[in-house]
Amino acid sequence: MDKGRLALELPEPTERAVVLAPEIEEMSVRGVEMIKGAEKQLTIRLMVCGPVHSRITPSDVEDDSELIRFLRDSREYVFYALRWSCSFRPKDGELFTECLVGIGLRREDKRTDEPPIAWSMQPRRLDKVTHVSSNLAFVAGLKLTPVDISVTRDRGEETEQRDACVQAFGELGSDPSWELYRVKGVPLRGMQDLNLVVRAPAEVPVIGKTTIEAKVRRKTFGVIKYRGIVPGEASALDFRLV
Repeated sequence: MDKGRLALELPEPTERAVVLAPEIEEMSVRGVEMIKGAEKQLTIRLMVCGPVHSRITPSDVEDDSELIRFLRDSREYVFYALRWSCSFRPKDGELFTECLVGIGLRREDKRTDEPPIAWSMQPRRLDKVTHVSSNLAFVAGLKLTPVDISVTRDRGEETEQRDACVQAFGELGSDPSWELYRVKGVPLRGMQDLNLVVRAPAEVPVIGKTTIEAKVRRKTFGVIKYRGIVPGEASALDFRLV
């Protein structure tokens, strides 16, 4: 381990199939004829792993004096590491053009002072080949480094993948998000990991909600906007940090 750097491995997340339900109201402004046959939900195209999370404690950073000092000097706050992974599987030549993964962070006691925030996010931006591994790496101040993690069967084995363009928004706020785009020469397919460190007031549980929106270019109907849902699991993408 390099000095001033921590690697923390989170548990393997559960993979869930996300159903893409079309945004009927948005479709209606394009004409009734566009709705006929386009209201069908799309399945087996998007899988989401997580979120999984773990509180970061001094015992996790016992080999790093700088991070231990940071945690001790931040006693009024606690920090959590979180991970999601999205797997895009286009079908029938109908490609994803965009996907938004939004995270809403709120205090469980509903107070608005000292809200939980996205302390650090990775990736911030991706538009080229990246190396991914199964460790979540931090530097001073518990900031994530640009070392993405991949949910693979061979834990710790580095792989190489070509990612779609990814842009993070909302760092240091309570509503962080990632936008993923299909860019020229780089289709929005395969797996992309999303990593987050949350800072929250000590002794205050945090309620988190994950929202997913996607756009798919359909052969007959053009680009349609969808909302991601997990059938039968209303809170499958929600989480609680304590």
